[in-house]
Amino acid sequence: MVLAPAVSALVAFSLYAGSRQPTLRDKVTLKYLPTVGETYKYRMTTSTAIETLTSPGAPMPKVGSQTVADMDMKIVSRNGTVTTIKSRMSNVKSTVKGGSPMAAMTSQMGKFMEGKAVQSKIDSSYRLKSAKGTPLGSILGNTVGIFFPDHPVAAGETWRSSVDLGAIMGMGVSYTAPEATTKGSIPMMFKLVKISSQGGKHIAAIHLSIKGDVTIDMKGASMEVHMSGLGDIQIDLATGVTVSSKTSLDIKTEAGVMKMTMHIKQTMEMRN
Repeated sequence: MVLAPAVSALVAFSLYAGSRQPTLRDKVTLKYLPTVGETYKYRMTTSTAIETLTSPGAPMPKVGSQTVADMDMKIVSRNGTVTTIKSRMSNVKSTVKGGSPMAAMTSQMGKFMEGKAVQSKIDSSYRLKSAKGTPLGSILGNTVGIFFPDHPVAAGETWRSSVDLGAIMGMGVSYTAPEATTKGSIPMMFKLVKISSQGGKHIAAIHLSIKGDVTIDMKGASMEVHMSGLGDIQIDLATGVTVSSKTSLDIKTEAGVMKMTMHIKQTMEMRN
């Protein structure tokens, strides 16, 4: 899921039947237990379309952009059920529709992300415990796209969770406005769609959906953010690593007479 444009999910399944391979009828326990010492490499593509209305009947030109980047995720260590991960972005390339006033900003953002590292600590249910790095990196580190239930699930079953998006977005706002305060969480629903065999690997397909609101208050000014999205994630059961993911997100922001709608699509594919 793209809550800030990077969605990742690393899942390891602990099977109740020893070495027996899972089937569609199996109940499995989802745990975040990636292999310590491994580095998982991904290619991420994020497409964004922005529509802004500054006052009634006064729309600004639509802005479209695409960012392609490589992300390496190094599994540093594990203490009990908490895993430490170091993520780094590289080969960041951004393009914007010709003539857009967002071109310079998008180019600068790409340069800012290049080579920046984020260190995160995540527990076995994929709850973020801490994140440190650049301000942007901290936001990305807090953007968790999946959470696991506290009970075994079988294909077709669903579970619910939520993410404190107010805290995440507040971290981004506080980079330029330390007095900003935020509140609100985003409800999330997950479904284990199926477990299948692909190329000798057992893959779990998980579908997610999100919908909710958050409010950001900054020196008396209030900004309402409405968010909804869908995602599909493919997991390698043997390693607990995301093989691929596709997410889409709609974000509608209102601040006084100004309204902005942002459409985001992101894919993440494992690379060699």
